[in-house]
Parts: sequence; C-alpha cells; structure tokens
Amino acid sequence: YLVTIAGIRQLFRAGGVRAAVAGTNHLFVGGLLAGAGGFNVVEGVVDHHILGIHHVRFGPSRNVYDAAFLAISAVLFGAGVALIRNVRNAK
Repeated sequence: YLVTIAGIRQLFRAGGVRAAVAGTNHLFVGGLLAGAGGFNVVEGVVDHHILGIHHVRFGPSRNVYDAAFLAISAVLFGAGVALIRNVRNAK
C-alpha cells in the first residue's frame, strides 16, 4: 500500500496529470475508486461467500464483517462511477 500511495503522490507532483485535461484529477480518482471497489466486490463475493476461501475476520460474526466489506466496497465503486460521470457530463 505504501508503494502505491507513494507512486500516486509522485504522479500528482509531476503535474502531468493536472496539465493534460481539465477534470483529470477527478477522472483519475474516480477510476481508482471504481477499480478498487469493483475488485473488492467481486473478490468478496467469490472468495468470501461462494468459495469460502477466507473471510475478513474469522469468528462468530464473520458474515457481518464480510457484509460490511461488501457494502463499503460497493460505496467506493459507486463513488468512483459518480466521479467519472460528473467529469464526462461536464465536457
């Protein structure tokens, strides 16, 4: 995670993202949120519920943690899609 955060920070500091197109920051962050949220939703459904490979937290309330993980991931995905749509509608 630290390497990813450092890379994103360097990308924004370079200025190439900001200077290329107006609204690119929102498009980039929207894509990041939609990608991360979408991946986590698919991973959560497949690995946690269908295959039962692992869970967010083991114990008596593991299904609650799995459901919360899916809900938060879906919110991230929705926020990312909303940001992308706002950028596209503004053009």
